Amino acid sequence: IARVEDVDALASLILLESSSNGVRFRIEKRKILRREVRNEKTPFGAVLAKFASGGDGRIVKAKAEDDSLKALANSTKRSYIDLKMGINSFLNSKYKGGKI
Repeated sequence: IARVEDVDALASLILLESSSNGVRFRIEKRKILRREVRNEKTPFGAVLAKFASGGDGRIVKAKAEDDSLKALANSTKRSYIDLKMGINSFLNSKYKGGKI
């Protein structure tokens, strides 16, 4: 993955420094959702949560941040997987379809 302006230099480097006789490249486009991270209190404990919204500002995805889940699992001696499933379900049922 490289910036468009770096393609020629990168291709030249690959051709000179490897056994490759050719380099394929293409321009990709990516559409991303707007994201916000905030602290959230849940029935399982407080976590850092990530929210993604579409163009209309409505939340389409919500999930707990991984390091926050690991810390909560360690501090409460609860299963990481159980916390992940429970907290993500809670966040989506509470916020999905709402506005960020």
